[in-house]
Amino acid sequence: MQNRLFCAVALTFLLLPLSAPAAQEAAPRNVIVMIGDGMGVGNVTAARIVKGSLHLDRCTAGGLSATHSASSLVTDSAAGGTALSTGQRTKNHMVAMTPDGAVLKNLLEYAEEAGKSTGVVVTCAVTEATPATFLAHVDDRGKQPLIAEQIAAGNADVILGGGWGYFVPQSQKGSKRKDDQDLLAELGKRMPVVLTPE
Repeated sequence: MQNRLFCAVALTFLLLPLSAPAAQEAAPRNVIVMIGDGMGVGNVTAARIVKGSLHLDRCTAGGLSATHSASSLVTDSAAGGTALSTGQRTKNHMVAMTPDGAVLKNLLEYAEEAGKSTGVVVTCAVTEATPATFLAHVDDRGKQPLIAEQIAAGNADVILGGGWGYFVPQSQKGSKRKDDQDLLAELGKRMPVVLTPE
């Protein structure tokens, strides 16, 4: 049985070069990373069982990544997001930082260095753990006011999502800040700020 398995694996590797397309595909001009937060293989399989085929099944390429935490078998969104945004493991609650607190460069920062436009679009607050790993560097995901400050000072070209309360001064009703910083005004210096769906 082991010999058959070895032969099958060896044959597969021998055939791979023969099955490659004759023409090289052009490098992509744009890359969109879509993250189903908390969505693992089990979740996708359950959705297929219930719904049948999924729209994501139309993607021509896919892969798996291990995003577990450096501090626990149970990963939170900060550590999982850091693994996706930086390629490095960290402790739960840490946002784009190493377990000892050093800043990790994330995908948006690499793209910005390469002269690419960048952005984050979410259905939650942009200051929450997963999107924050692409936009900020803090030692605790709960520091959303600080994350908002880093987003306002950052270089992302497009930011769509919630979290308004972390960007407005404490004097404004609904603010979640404990200071008078108006981060929406700061963002408005480098991009249009829209607060209504119209």
